[in-house]
Amino acid sequence: MLTGRFAWVSVSLFQALRRASWPGLTRGLLLIALAGCCATVLAARAYLQFDRVRVKVVTTERQASGGSVVVPLPELSSLAGFRPAVILQLENRNRVATTVAVSINDAELTRAVLPPERTVRVDLNLSAIAGSALARAREGSYRLHVRGEGGGWSLHYLEFANIHSFSRGIVNLVIVPAGSDHYDAPSGAVSLAVFGLLGVLTLARLGFAKNQAVRLTQTALGMLVLTFLVTTLVLPMVSNYKVLLSVGTFWLCVAILYSPVLVRVAKPPYSVARAGVAWLWVVVGQGGADGFGMV
Repeated sequence: MLTGRFAWVSVSLFQALRRASWPGLTRGLLLIALAGCCATVLAARAYLQFDRVRVKVVTTERQASGGSVVVPLPELSSLAGFRPAVILQLENRNRVATTVAVSINDAELTRAVLPPERTVRVDLNLSAIAGSALARAREGSYRLHVRGEGGGWSLHYLEFANIHSFSRGIVNLVIVPAGSDHYDAPSGAVSLAVFGLLGVLTLARLGFAKNQAVRLTQTALGMLVLTFLVTTLVLPMVSNYKVLLSVGTFWLCVAILYSPVLVRVAKPPYSVARAGVAWLWVVVGQGGADGFGMV
């Protein structure tokens, strides 16, 4: 009997919450989850400052000789503390596919299949231990070997870096090895504060514009940005890469996601400002009769 009363109270509470004037329970939970997603991205996938380090080892073509290409590695102390990314560009001029093996000294890193008559890029991640060993080594202590089946192929480019790729402009981000954590990130307290701020914004009843075209645009952009943020969170779990956003790019994503509520919150200040401008226009117009505010 007590269990039945508890269940009845629980159902009544659930129904009361759904009838509340602020967003319904399901909607409220989704909005809290959205705020949590944004705060998690800020804590785990955003940087205040990221210094890109790139050491370009080979920039001109080196043709295979005796079925291999050997490259003595320069000093890589600038990569100390990072998990290095190794980027190669290989060309196969044969009419059949060729398989090559990439190794440093005697440690094989990977095998890659080069399609016929094509140039391909090969990206590798080194472990933190291997990166530390390379950073401490003297120039020429290590050699990168690319071994293939016969000739007809060549190495065009070789780079050791702390990134795989990057983007600059409106969207600033870097793609790094999955285990990379050597960058300046916002503190946990800042992420919690952002979660609280976004939680407060949800009380403004997130809604979309009445105009259908604007509503569709907000929905499409919101879904696109949300998919992008979720992808940045799960990418290291399913691949060898991690996407890091600049704080500015993070706030741009948040602004797009919360554009409906930001427009609603901005309406009262905008109305006050517009009324103030109108009042000043009237005062200035009346005072302009004789230059002293007198008619």
